[in-house]
Amino acid sequence: MAKLAGALEVSPDELKQYDTRAPIADLKRLMDSDPKLGFAFRTVVEKVKNGELTAEDIIVKLSKRKSRA
Repeated sequence: MAKLAGALEVSPDELKQYDTRAPIADLKRLMDSDPKLGFAFRTVVEKVKNGELTAEDIIVKLSKRKSRA
């Protein structure tokens, strides 16, 4: 990653903020460990692909859910 950062003329730390490998691996583990969660994520992905749901929709729904807690 250091070589890539050098080629892009940014710091390795700055480049790491765009590395999504760890969060993606966490999502895969969560989906594998909880079938309902896996179904929920697959449903969200399908709805996003079909244009029925946007990132903003998801953020709003999660924000509303959080404020109830």
